[in-house]
Amino acid sequence: MSEPDDAVHFLDATVYFASEEVVRLTGLSAAELAELSERGVLQQDPYGRYSAQVLGAGRRAARLRDVFELDIAGLALTLSLLARIEELEARLQELACVIPR
Repeated sequence: MSEPDDAVHFLDATVYFASEEVVRLTGLSAAELAELSERGVLQQDPYGRYSAQVLGAGRRAARLRDVFELDIAGLALTLSLLARIEELEARLQELACVIPR
């Protein structure tokens, strides 16, 4: 996604970044990004690109690494558990809208 720095983009599932850009934008190292991808925590498309949605998870991973001094295995586990919690919370909200009180 090489465009002028002053360009404005809406970051959704249709915007993709090369791994070098993800490294620059998240604070993860190239090795950490590759390892988290191999572990299935940060998903690549078939062309080796990352959707814009990965940026939030990558930034979260960098913060967790820095604050809690987590290794790559700890990062992968923590990110997986946080993603699962978010899924379950979304499901609970869906059910709360359906079930009458």
